[in-house]
Amino acid sequence: MNSYIEMMTNRTSIREFIKDKKIPDEIMNEILLAAQKASTSFNLQTYCAISITNHDDRKRIAELSENQNFITEASAFLIICVDFYKMEIVNEIAGKDYYQKNFFESTLMGIVDASLFGQAVASAAESYDLGICFVGGIRSNIEKIDEILKLPPKVFPLFGIAIGYPLKKNNQKPRLPVEGIFFTNNYDILQVKRALAKYDCISKNDGQYNNRQYKVNEFGFIDPQEYGWIEHSSRRTSTRDMNKVREDLFKYLQFKEVKI
Repeated sequence: MNSYIEMMTNRTSIREFIKDKKIPDEIMNEILLAAQKASTSFNLQTYCAISITNHDDRKRIAELSENQNFITEASAFLIICVDFYKMEIVNEIAGKDYYQKNFFESTLMGIVDASLFGQAVASAAESYDLGICFVGGIRSNIEKIDEILKLPPKVFPLFGIAIGYPLKKNNQKPRLPVEGIFFTNNYDILQVKRALAKYDCISKNDGQYNNRQYKVNEFGFIDPQEYGWIEHSSRRTSTRDMNKVREDLFKYLQFKEVKI
């Protein structure tokens, strides 16, 4: 096993950081430069990262992101955005009509590019023994986050990344058996069902959901021995909680002049 595979195999999200420990500028710069080498469609690089260094802004963003307070404790907090505004400038300079902005394929390309860049940032940071945690909660109040970041049209926040020195490392959660996510030549429904059943048993036995039953007020409390990944995931994907549905995203992206 090479060092990169070992790092990826042993990684886990970090939500407790050593406070007030700064990441040296040269390391942060190396992380960003390395992440820029991530694959990007047609080399368009339709993404950007915004570092939140203002304490009041960081605190407000933590509150708007479902009160995830580790955001304020991390050494750095980046918000990764899809950035089509650059393409507006490019076409204006070249004297062309930004025709492809009218198609969802462009939106999808931007989301893929930004996600690849974000994962590259995370992996580069972890190579320096830094801890990271992705934060999708910024989308719960995306319009207010947009106001804090002063984003122009065609730029929207996708997720945040908290980066810092780990104070505590969480236990690693097992993942689905590889046969649940990897197929040969065609999708195999029976293979998926077998993998899900196997994984559900693992999750019930390893205690990862002890005292973590989701949305008890909505779905009720069940015997902890019967609460596994299937029950937990079904609750997460069937809840009517509007913070999880984030129904305002559609109108927000229309306002941002993004094709959906």
